Amino acid sequence: MFPRSLLPYLLITISTLAAQGRKEWIVDQSGGPGHDFRQITHAIPRVKDGDLIHVRPGSYDGFRLDRLGISLLGTGRVIITGTTISNLPAKRETVLRGVQFVTAPLIVPRLEIINCQGRVTLDDVRCTGAPESSAAL
Repeated sequence: MFPRSLLPYLLITISTLAAQGRKEWIVDQSGGPGHDFRQITHAIPRVKDGDLIHVRPGSYDGFRLDRLGISLLGTGRVIITGTTISNLPAKRETVLRGVQFVTAPLIVPRLEIINCQGRVTLDDVRCTGAPESSAAL
């Protein structure tokens, strides 16, 4: 399910979230077992600061995060079309891990980070002109 290298991170994150009352969400485009949403854009209005979104393999519409610190963890091949992170206040953090941002007609740029005083962490994130057919994320 998850690469072994991510397992310690996931265990720490899950226990930390449980201790702080933070919520975990599952986004799965194919509607697999246990999913909360089929698109990231449907999850964003429901998440709160500190929540964790697990995104299963698939292609997803771009989204906008404004003043919201969350963690988004892609597992497998996760492709997202255009995303903006903006106005993140100091002492908040947004983490994007294991995703590929692609461009689409009339969507520029692929990933935009604007006016963030808090920390934005990108780990194993790719920005490309089109989905890479052989990319391993």
